[in-house]
Amino acid sequence: MPHRLKRYLGMELAPVAVRILRGDPAPPGGATGSPTYCDLVLRAARGERFVLDPASVRRLSCPNPELALGFREPRFADVQPRIEGGTTAVVIGGEEADVWLFILTPAQVTRLATLLGGMQVSFRGEMAVCGEATAQVYRTEKANLSFLCQGCRELSGYRDDQVVVGLTPAEVAAVGKKIEEGRKR
Repeated sequence: MPHRLKRYLGMELAPVAVRILRGDPAPPGGATGSPTYCDLVLRAARGERFVLDPASVRRLSCPNPELALGFREPRFADVQPRIEGGTTAVVIGGEEADVWLFILTPAQVTRLATLLGGMQVSFRGEMAVCGEATAQVYRTEKANLSFLCQGCRELSGYRDDQVVVGLTPAEVAAVGKKIEEGRKR
């Protein structure tokens, strides 16, 4: 279903499935090195697959995903958007998703928002892909758009004309149904 949306929007990169595992053991394949979560998402959009577990998330060059994705609770202040603690692993890439991430241009976002019947966006420019596009969508079960943060663009290679939209699997299915219905007319 997300690939139908990719074709309809004319996306350059593939949609990225993100699964949040809570209580289940982490599957093999923990991410190596010290990339950013944003970088792993961009690489997954090009066909790679990654697993973040408690050890590999601590090696990321940006500390925000550890809090935003629920691997650790904040100690001194409430950090939002975030998933409440208890995450055992995050799988980035594949076909099963709790959240679908779409790397889009503003024109593609306009077409997507029309299919969704509009979007209300919550954006601060911090914790962009991990918080605004992943954790917030997982927590609220509503689409959200991130214009990304400066670190995301500088460290991960997102272009100035790219943004990230997070959708739930139900939203992806509903949009796919609208696309199919539109083709039947």
